Amino acid sequence: GAPERLKVPGQEDEDPAAAALGLLRVKDLDTGKEYMLEKVYRIKDLDTGKEFIVDAEGQPQDPRGVGGLVDVRSGKQLTMEEFEADIGLSSPIADEVARREALEERWRPADTAQPSSRGASGREWLKKGLGSARDRASDLKERLGELGREGINSELNKAATESLEQEWTPGQPAGGHVKVSVNTKLYKEFTELRMVQELRAHQGAVWAMKFSHDGKYLVTAGQDAIVRVWGLAPLLSPSTAGDTASKCTSDFFEKEPYRTYEGHKADVLDISWSKTQFLLTSSMDKTVRLWHISMEECLRVFNHSDFVTAVDFHPVDDKYFLSGSLDEKLRLWNIPDHSVADWVNVHEMVTAACFSPDGKQAIVGSYKGKCRFYQTEGMRFEYVTQVDVKSTRGGSRGKKITGLQYMPGVDKLLLITSNDSRIRMYDGYQLKSKYKGHKNVNSQIRATFSPGGGYIVCGSEDGGVYLWSTINTFIPSVNPYYTGYRKEKNSTYETFASHDNIVTAAIFAPESTRRVFKPYNEVDVAAPTKAAAALVQPQASKFGLASRLRSRADKEAAEAQKAGEAAVAAAAAVGGALAACRAGFAHTEPPQTMAERTRLKQGFDGSFQLLSLGEGCAWGPDGADGAAPLPQYQPARYVEIGQTGSTLGGSGATFGAVLDRAGNPTFEHDLEGVREGVARLSSTMDFTSLMPRGDEGLVFAVSHFEQAPGEMYLTRLVQDDVSGSLSPEFITRVDWSEWGGLWVPCAGSMSPWNTHLGSEEYEPDARAQEEAASFEEYFALGGDDSALSMLTYLDGSDLRNYPSNMDWAYFQDTFKPYYYGYPTEVAVSEDGTYSVAKHYAMGRTSVELPYVMPDSRTAYITDDGVNKMLLMFKADTPGDLSSGELFASKFTQLSAEDGGSFSVEWISLGSASTDDVRPFLDSKFSDLFDTAAPTPEGACPEGFTGIHARAGHGHEGGQECLRVKPGMEVPASRLEPRRVGAMLGATSEWDKMEGVTFDGRGTLYVAMSKVAKGMLDADPEFDAGGPNHVRLPENKCGCVYGMAVDDSYTVVSAEAAICGRAAPEDDEENDCDIDGISNPDNVAFMAGTQNLLIGEDTHYHLNAFLWAYDTVTGELTRVQAMPLGAEVSGPYWHPEINCWGYLMSVIQHPFRGEEFQEAMLYPSSMGPAARVGYLGPFRTC
Repeated sequence: GAPERLKVPGQEDEDPAAAALGLLRVKDLDTGKEYMLEKVYRIKDLDTGKEFIVDAEGQPQDPRGVGGLVDVRSGKQLTMEEFEADIGLSSPIADEVARREALEERWRPADTAQPSSRGASGREWLKKGLGSARDRASDLKERLGELGREGINSELNKAATESLEQEWTPGQPAGGHVKVSVNTKLYKEFTELRMVQELRAHQGAVWAMKFSHDGKYLVTAGQDAIVRVWGLAPLLSPSTAGDTASKCTSDFFEKEPYRTYEGHKADVLDISWSKTQFLLTSSMDKTVRLWHISMEECLRVFNHSDFVTAVDFHPVDDKYFLSGSLDEKLRLWNIPDHSVADWVNVHEMVTAACFSPDGKQAIVGSYKGKCRFYQTEGMRFEYVTQVDVKSTRGGSRGKKITGLQYMPGVDKLLLITSNDSRIRMYDGYQLKSKYKGHKNVNSQIRATFSPGGGYIVCGSEDGGVYLWSTINTFIPSVNPYYTGYRKEKNSTYETFASHDNIVTAAIFAPESTRRVFKPYNEVDVAAPTKAAAALVQPQASKFGLASRLRSRADKEAAEAQKAGEAAVAAAAAVGGALAACRAGFAHTEPPQTMAERTRLKQGFDGSFQLLSLGEGCAWGPDGADGAAPLPQYQPARYVEIGQTGSTLGGSGATFGAVLDRAGNPTFEHDLEGVREGVARLSSTMDFTSLMPRGDEGLVFAVSHFEQAPGEMYLTRLVQDDVSGSLSPEFITRVDWSEWGGLWVPCAGSMSPWNTHLGSEEYEPDARAQEEAASFEEYFALGGDDSALSMLTYLDGSDLRNYPSNMDWAYFQDTFKPYYYGYPTEVAVSEDGTYSVAKHYAMGRTSVELPYVMPDSRTAYITDDGVNKMLLMFKADTPGDLSSGELFASKFTQLSAEDGGSFSVEWISLGSASTDDVRPFLDSKFSDLFDTAAPTPEGACPEGFTGIHARAGHGHEGGQECLRVKPGMEVPASRLEPRRVGAMLGATSEWDKMEGVTFDGRGTLYVAMSKVAKGMLDADPEFDAGGPNHVRLPENKCGCVYGMAVDDSYTVVSAEAAICGRAAPEDDEENDCDIDGISNPDNVAFMAGTQNLLIGEDTHYHLNAFLWAYDTVTGELTRVQAMPLGAEVSGPYWHPEINCWGYLMSVIQHPFRGEEFQEAMLYPSSMGPAARVGYLGPFRTC
């Protein structure tokens, strides 16, 4: 009964024999009858809404079983011509024949003997044309009384003689004279036109091409999504400077492109050059990409929500550019901030856009033929007026505007190209001239001026190039028709055949290009990183960090906050130069022997790693300014900074010692009894940051240790100015007693203002603590034994005799769960003094990691454990995380394939500050919520909301029925944001959400250690009471998700970028494939490269690995293999600290687990101490 594929009450059963014949076997389960049906498909023209039936070969079919074609909607029988006219489908061969016939008829050379469609030979046609010209000249003579016949005949005979020379036609080799035809014009201005060179530049149509401002490069782009830059070839040598023939046969461009840029996923529609050799390309893949002529990689990606049809650099301040999109929005972008400075809704699809020559106005053309003008002073849009670009005939509708360009050197004269086959010149907002003759009905063809503005050139759908003169002096003997700018309905033009297909782009070369040049490789070219720095790093701190250019609002906010002003101005990202560098590592083979499995293994020989750099790589603001090029291959060892138990620099402090509030040792314990007299020494070091300070090679490192009570140590390092090596000089413990101590600090990151950001994971469950009557009940309800460990910090409790010496009531009164579970921050000054803070305004969850985006306002907080939630925070002031608005994420699943894909929306939990939350830290759960028990059917009583979002470390609390108490909305939103978010409809089903990082180009990456529990479809245990937003197949090896962000750094969609997979059945050591990821944990993007670092915390690989995932090619390279029992913690790339790069890596808890204790005693074993170090140093500028 259903159409498309005959989805009758039955069952498809693919038959190989039938499939080979293009048939489908269908069985009716009710009757047992089988049918052999021809496969047909329904297609729909999205422009008209018409539907047709075609078979598997794409041939039209009649659904009624009769000849011809039928419109499914109307039932009208169509001819093939009507079908082609409706949906634009036709035979390529028929198109080609028709096109060539039309071109041959129109452009037939004058010396051919074949008859034209006018019934005359080519020569007769020429004579007829010349005769018409003579007739017009005779009329002029009679009117003017001054024009002599000899003068006319001289001009006409010259044109006739030129036309009889050997002429070039499309498809012939270069070098021939090109026939130029005229329309209503008595003379030719383009009399010596030759086809010099043809470049096989692209597969498919070329949609756009432009010369650079200095005329040294031509960029082309189009249907194949590839951008190519062509450099000038040497045109003349001194010995041939006067030889016209050599000029006409020399190549104008080098045969191979100077640059080939790949990255766009669909047609490239528009191009813009800056005066500093930067290049913008816009595409149907909904992005704008930034490139530089001296670099091979994409520097930055600007994401949009629809096709980007137009792009234009600001002509005065090229830190800004304009983009127009089919989403009806015109945007003004700030390149250094990677943000939208302003935008305006045009309310019609944008098809063209440009700046005025002075940059004070932005002009936008629409799909309906409207041209709007906006003031842009102060980098803000202010509407001025609108012009309807259409015929003056009554009832005419505007056609799509395809091109906008101002006349060079004239600020008022704007050229507008549109799909009514007209080109109009406006003087201000008034129509000045109109040009016609070409055909532009369906294409994105745009007309352009010659360098001096004297001519207009435009392609055409008939395969020709058309040229109009904009100014002609009144010369009766040559051109008595016009003077000054041409008026309305000007059809006086010259034209020539250029291609056998539509001419999509035609431009004049700049004056500088047409001069005799040296080869481009002998011309001075801006230094690669210097040029990038000039645009995106106009100022640099003495540490080589990129100065951040902020919007006016951000500047005012930063000035109001003195404490954050210098920090916010310091950098948009640590060493975050826009230059993208093709970087790679040597592949590390998996450990095979016990000697390899009990130590760190890396690189081509097991101990050396090798970083390979593409040509021109540099991260520093000074780039290659007077310096030698970077070494392409840089070997490096893993350099250890410190290990737990060491006393770095002789300061007396023990690295990793777990101390109480007063600084006294705490002791090892377990819940079964005693480990007498053993002072606690942590092997769970996680993240270590590097923060350069001063100008003497001084670098501070902050390391935090993942347990309760948490620990943090500050190390002062000295950087060698010759080798770049970092040596520990002094160590001190970071004191958190003012904030109640530190709780289970997990992963970390660096803020854009160069501070250490940490976390407090597995927040204690306040409801379990309040409702339990004993330790046993507390643990049964999901309580965490880390809370008991915190007592050793808070009051020096001796747990060696637990539980006999511990009273439950004392524990309830002493331990306050709402003090723990927040993002943390450490700022360090040049003299080594520091300040610490917990950011209560960002919410209390099982914080794996806070990550701040380049705007210094937007932060993402990942939530580790079972049934967890992704949060987003928008700070009120850049560089200050103490107040702002908190959001909970809601994911809508689009697909379950390959790890799944989702759209994402955000639910506001309101605004708050640290001071708003602090008074409620001593609260109990019942102070915030009313609770009720669900019915046996799983429903909540009226007035209560059912959720599944409890706290804890892997403890499954099941369904809850909650109601926020009146007046407690603000404290509840920060002390229990996961529960409140779930009550408002957010997604709380993620399992083991781990690290988060940003690539600087539009994608946020989030690791899910495994796809399980609440992420599965309708799991009876983990989806009870929840909305079941996530419905994926189980993958115990995990995935890393790429999440697209919009102009405001807000995530709008997500899909799996890379997932692990099960190991082959014959692999007895690994449950996940040894050549893929397993339980991804910490992730970090290598700024300035294409590499995503992925660290594992896994039991499914015998040894955990650090990977470099190439986000462009999809290649996965194993960088390091950890010793048995260890996880990869804290991978982080510091691209430029005084011209050195460091890849940080922490070996956390080696040999953890009873199964590895014997291996720890192996002679090659590196032992149980956690180690922090770096791969490097690498020379980066």
